[in-house]
Amino acid sequence: MADQAEDRLQVLVLHGRQSNANLASFQLTGFKSALGKDVDFHFLEGKTIWRYEPGVDLHDADPMSVSLSKGSSFKVWFTYSSDEQRGRPDIFRQQDPNVNVFYKDAEAAADELLERICKGSRIHAVVALFEGSIVVHLAVAKLMKEGLEVPWP
Repeated sequence: MADQAEDRLQVLVLHGRQSNANLASFQLTGFKSALGKDVDFHFLEGKTIWRYEPGVDLHDADPMSVSLSKGSSFKVWFTYSSDEQRGRPDIFRQQDPNVNVFYKDAEAAADELLERICKGSRIHAVVALFEGSIVVHLAVAKLMKEGLEVPWP
């Protein structure tokens, strides 16, 4: 007889920018409820602690997000800079095709995801929120470039 834990769906969640596992868990409350109790959620967090930076971030962490984080630091998966010289808010820089954006540690984040998937406990599905979806895309692109299959269905 198979172990009951083996029959449960295993879902890995990647949070978005300025977030963490506690916030992502809250954001997925309805999703988790819809899937039912026979699902285990695992959370992978970015390594870089987020700090509010005027001109880059639209706002500092609001009191509700701070409360929902339960004392955990806010994280990002990677950092970036640009060759923007006009001092416009980041959201405009990111969308301007004439601005070059340089990402730092994005590939390392994708490698961390692949390591977790390939060497950790089995995962059936990956759910990514906001910036976490970029990490998933980078990981899939890396696998495709290497001629490998995506290790989750």
